[in-house]
Amino acid sequence: MTQTQVVTYRSFAARIVELGMVNASRAAEALATVGWCDPDEELPINERPSALVHLGTAVNVHTDDVGLDGPDLVDVYADILTDAAACSGGSVVVENIELTEQEDEDEGGDWLLTFTRNGQPMSWDLDDHGGHLDTLSIFESINDLRPTGDVQRSFHCLSKDGDQVFVLASEAQLAVLTGELGLSFDT
Repeated sequence: MTQTQVVTYRSFAARIVELGMVNASRAAEALATVGWCDPDEELPINERPSALVHLGTAVNVHTDDVGLDGPDLVDVYADILTDAAACSGGSVVVENIELTEQEDEDEGGDWLLTFTRNGQPMSWDLDDHGGHLDTLSIFESINDLRPTGDVQRSFHCLSKDGDQVFVLASEAQLAVLTGELGLSFDT
């Protein structure tokens, strides 16, 4: 497949399966439930990040105002944690997610996001951005959720319509996503 060929959602999903980023049954499930595009029509480059999220190889992080503040953000952060863990294909499990206000902001951020990753306690310091997610902390910490012992794959960020999409990929997979499938990742 070259950049000059028409890339459909179906051919895109097939290439992601060939790369080993998702299994064939997950891709078939995604194709059966896609509602935002026709799987046999051209998949524009700006929709390919959404396809990666739908296929389960990436997580979308909203950068606009999510309409919540403080402890009400726990569900939004929980979705990010569980979606990122799901990119591992089940080898990473996130549980016991809590968001608590830090007593002493000099110790870290305004909030402490705690959770267990495969039974091990973890935490992220988060700053309060008045209804916006702390995307810098997510960017700096999301690789805590890559599969244990997997030194080849990590999360790589690309921007889509103002949001951030974090794709779990090896350097070889990343090379195909950029060179062959036309995606541009943030550095």
